[in-house]
Amino acid sequence: MSVMETLKLWADFHVGQQMYAYDHFDVVESKSYWRPVSKTYLVCAWLRELLSGVRDARLCGFQGWVYCMVKDGEYTTQELMGLNDEIEVL
Repeated sequence: MSVMETLKLWADFHVGQQMYAYDHFDVVESKSYWRPVSKTYLVCAWLRELLSGVRDARLCGFQGWVYCMVKDGEYTTQELMGLNDEIEVL
């Protein structure tokens, strides 16, 4: 992920862009499915990891933790999704 993509991700997240969490991979359709997550859910997940002593949550703060989670593939934004990614309707 380039520096420009990182800055764009952070800027988009600050203005309320929807974030998505990885849900599952469908082998038949060869697609990854993502589900929408709220900012409240993300803050709670960060706090859980912070209290558990997870290094990224402790050292990077919330925005840095979100960046690490996006980089590792657990969360993404719609514009960072690939062609074989689908948003799961809940």
